[in-house]
Amino acid sequence: MNFYLTINEEPHGLFKSQIIDVISFLDKEFDSNLGLVCFISLRTYFKNRKIIKSFKLKTIVFPSIPKLYFFRWNIVLLIIACWIYRPKGIIARNVFACKLALKCKGLKLTSNVIYDGRGYLKAEAEEYSIYPINIKKQISDLENLSLKKSDYIMSITSQMIECWKKEYNYNKTNYVIIPNTIGENFINNNIYDNNNLRNKLGYNSEDLILIYSGSNARWQSLDNTINFCRKQLVLNGKIKVILLTKEIPIITKLIHDYPNRVSCKWINSGDVVKYMTICDYGLLMRNKSITNSVSFSTKFAEYLSCGLKIITTNNMAISKFVKDNDLGIIIQDINLNADIKSVSKQDKTYIREIAIKKFTKTSKNNYDNYKKIITLIKQ
Repeated sequence: MNFYLTINEEPHGLFKSQIIDVISFLDKEFDSNLGLVCFISLRTYFKNRKIIKSFKLKTIVFPSIPKLYFFRWNIVLLIIACWIYRPKGIIARNVFACKLALKCKGLKLTSNVIYDGRGYLKAEAEEYSIYPINIKKQISDLENLSLKKSDYIMSITSQMIECWKKEYNYNKTNYVIIPNTIGENFINNNIYDNNNLRNKLGYNSEDLILIYSGSNARWQSLDNTINFCRKQLVLNGKIKVILLTKEIPIITKLIHDYPNRVSCKWINSGDVVKYMTICDYGLLMRNKSITNSVSFSTKFAEYLSCGLKIITTNNMAISKFVKDNDLGIIIQDINLNADIKSVSKQDKTYIREIAIKKFTKTSKNNYDNYKKIITLIKQ
């Protein structure tokens, strides 16, 4: 059995679409014999192990050594797993997983290591302090090691590749670009028959509905989104706002000021598509940072799959794609009138077709690149 290795990835949020669905797809399409090997928090081990096992994949779920700083000690259990299952290849989802996978390769327990680089971690650590201080100092070295020593690299954007080249003198061509792709529930949704659902959820056909779906983590720049929505609510009486996130004080204040036009819900991930489908625009408005200029938000692809136009700032990796394909509005100043208009059925069809063509696992470029990866780990 080959391994898809994760460390400190809990089975919530994007875990299903970005890990479980990917492994299922690779196994079905390419007979990858890929199993999920994950190290999860000891505090929630039994609860989350049960969730992971419910996905019906080949899985090995280990309790992780407490504190990320000591992640290297997880090598003991990984060595045992490699000795038992003899994987030809390991796909490592972050630099911590890659460090351990490369150690196993050095011990001749596997032949190929693929680094699945979902982010530019040095920038994330410096700009948003998302790692403990004792780990933050190691991120750059771990990222450099992952890029230089892995047999193949998976990146989500070309901008990320360029940053790696500049920062780490990464000059190889052993990489593929595969953006975060949409899950099955977003592929199979109905974007047209939504008037009844709108009415059921308390909206009508005249409303212009903006939606934000995501966390309130610092890199999401939620204050930008709220300030933008506040301005547009003043300027356009048809606008209503749905915030699918945990309520925080700035959201509470917005709801208080516009009680019949703004709602905030923290819902089951399976219900997100239902709310997106009734909307007109998806909001992705982040601060200027290196992290945001090279990253690819999964929500971007999900918004498009629901036929939503995008409202985004001009400093994101997706901005050029939105502009080139006429997919929405690029905001230069959140305090100006965005001139938000209704989205036609024809527009929704066009937008969804873009999503299916570019951001599904079966779209040509993504399919071919996944095939390269699996061919390598099966050697």
